[in-house]
Amino acid sequence: MKIITKAIVCTLVAIMLSCSADSKDSYSDYVNRFNLKWNSLPQVWHEAAFLGNGRVGTTIWGDTKQGIRFDIGDARIYKKGSRVPVGKFVLHTYDSISAFAMQQFAGLSEVKGQIKTKSENYSFETFADINEDIVRIRFKHSEAHQPVIEHVPLPGIQSNKLFKILRPFISELELADKVDFTHPVLYKHIYNTELVKTLPDEEIGEHEGISFRKVPFSDEVGYILLWRIEQSRQETTLSYSTVYYRSEKEGDVVTAINEFKAMLSRLFEEAKVAHQTEWNNYFKESFISIPDKRIEANYWFQLYKMRAATCEGELPIDLLGPWFRATPWPRIWTNLNVQITYPAMNQSNKKGVASTLFDHMDTNQQHFINAVPKEYRDNGASIGRGWAPYDGTSFWGEYGNFLWLLYNYSQFLEYFPDEARQAEKYYPLLKRGVNFVLENLIKDKDGIYHVPADISPEYKVNGEVPEIEDNSYNIGLLNWALKEVIYLSEKYSDNASDRAKYSKVLNNLVPLYVDDETGIMLGKDYKMDVCHRHFSHLLAFYPLAVLDVSNKNEHELCRQSLERWITRPHSDWGFKGYTYTAATAMYARLGDAEKALESLNRYLDDFATYNTFYIETGPVIETPMHSASVTLELLLQSYKLDYEQDEIKLFPALPTEWEEASFSRLRSEGGFIVSASYANKALEGACIESVQERRLRIVLPVKQDINWKTSENSSFELQHENNKTVLSGNLKKGEVLWIGESDSHSDYVKIIATEKTTSFYGIN
Repeated sequence: MKIITKAIVCTLVAIMLSCSADSKDSYSDYVNRFNLKWNSLPQVWHEAAFLGNGRVGTTIWGDTKQGIRFDIGDARIYKKGSRVPVGKFVLHTYDSISAFAMQQFAGLSEVKGQIKTKSENYSFETFADINEDIVRIRFKHSEAHQPVIEHVPLPGIQSNKLFKILRPFISELELADKVDFTHPVLYKHIYNTELVKTLPDEEIGEHEGISFRKVPFSDEVGYILLWRIEQSRQETTLSYSTVYYRSEKEGDVVTAINEFKAMLSRLFEEAKVAHQTEWNNYFKESFISIPDKRIEANYWFQLYKMRAATCEGELPIDLLGPWFRATPWPRIWTNLNVQITYPAMNQSNKKGVASTLFDHMDTNQQHFINAVPKEYRDNGASIGRGWAPYDGTSFWGEYGNFLWLLYNYSQFLEYFPDEARQAEKYYPLLKRGVNFVLENLIKDKDGIYHVPADISPEYKVNGEVPEIEDNSYNIGLLNWALKEVIYLSEKYSDNASDRAKYSKVLNNLVPLYVDDETGIMLGKDYKMDVCHRHFSHLLAFYPLAVLDVSNKNEHELCRQSLERWITRPHSDWGFKGYTYTAATAMYARLGDAEKALESLNRYLDDFATYNTFYIETGPVIETPMHSASVTLELLLQSYKLDYEQDEIKLFPALPTEWEEASFSRLRSEGGFIVSASYANKALEGACIESVQERRLRIVLPVKQDINWKTSENSSFELQHENNKTVLSGNLKKGEVLWIGESDSHSDYVKIIATEKTTSFYGIN
């Protein structure tokens, strides 16, 4: 059914008139239009409401016993390379719950709910304070039925170890997609294990109304959980905080209690107002509005997760964020996961969260040096598949993983240019990454360089994971990395002999294996014949753009390879959510908007959970985050044509049914800040601001007559190519190009309204 849309051009202040009375500002109000709603009690993690502040968080759902649970999450708590569960708080009701309603307001980062039982009605509101590491929950109730709140602890054991111990019981209880370490049967087995008896003693106590539980992992590492329950006649407040410590001094309980007291000195309402102000500031950094409100709702919740899962100075996002659930994958994964988690942060102009991965890489470069065997450490570096963020992980295969991580770093610097960081941090690490791969190449008698047999990530044939010579994953990434390191070596007049070596390998590197009928192969002797959930063999197409889709032959190769990949019959592991998000981006880059939309809807229909997450055996946060990135590929694409010129494509893959669309203050390669709107089958206007002097080529969605000007009168040339209008010229640092009548980024904050906007997620 076609959705009828109407563009409403307005300031966001006007939106407040139709939004909730306690909303604090216009951008938050708009995001709150897409709130999650529940009309029944969620029963599993992937139905739960969720809150976070970049470090601590909670998920809210029904307890296995009578009541509602608030899981305790802290993304920082690791033991020997694995996340560790903390436990939960449970509100026990006197009777069984007969009715339940809940809403999650992403724009305010707040959850509100109502609980009805035979004898009592409860209401609650909660938020994970963005300004302090404290989760605040306020319950309202009658004087006769004050709630009972229980803390349910879990021992300080790594999640992967617990999962391994419990796997037989998980299978027996058919809990594969809803594993919960506090499930009564699993909980009993955990505390009966011999492993629990070997743990250091916990310290549990109470001081001046504050309860605490200190859980040491060793003499210097562990965590402290602190909480306070305050009750009056008709109101109960639970506040809790976690402290992860990595030294004896940081683990001092008295200091932790005093810091918690300072947080508690702020009243609930005072803290909430400051919290909501910060969230509004976050959301106003960029804006989109599209006719398909389900896709837009998903997009806004992924933007919420970015800031709720990490923030400046904190760890990169692993597979969980601060929303712990039992998992065998309790760390950062680097053969796809972290690499597709982060691009949307660049595109949506979220520098603070986008930088966390690369800040951590800068601070911990020794992790990557130590990952390689000792004989390579003088000038090499790499990474293991499962990256323990405090300790690093040894390389064991998948040469391309570290290069892909470095590609992400290069993209961050494209979107947020920083010459000093590029020269002092990124370039030395890039050289090390390239050097390690080069040291392991095999040169044949004809002088051609080959990559050793290696896994193509996630590829399986007849239950086996083959090692493939010259696999396309490694070849595509090495091709990109060699071009990048050669350019930077020239730019910084670095070691000429190294540059000659890099050029020699690039000029003699084995090309991608291509089959006439099936397109890009997995590598030598492996055509794309069986189902492959990863897009490892297609990285040269997306995201690397080593293959140029503007070249007719390479465009057709990319299309052929994509169609072959996405149409294989299911076998072994089968397709996953990220299969379809990647296909969305690829179709968008080929200009096939209808198939891009079909792929994105396939992800949302078949893989996205009620609460906008995604699970396999455990939660894997990267796929929902990637869905936000590929949504933006429909609205704005950018490419580095060479190291001096960028190309921006405005609305390059809008589906036919999307008659209007708008965005404001997105980012592109080259660091440009871009706003634009589309209506009446043409570009209405655009505003493009340069943060550095760059040559620029702008491709409009159709061939049309336009007016343009720049703030410093730089000249641009207009051409018509392939039924599209193209503007080419040079923008100085700080200069703005305007197309059409509007001359401000805020003019493109335009609401595309449908006849009816509903809540698409939650249980309603």
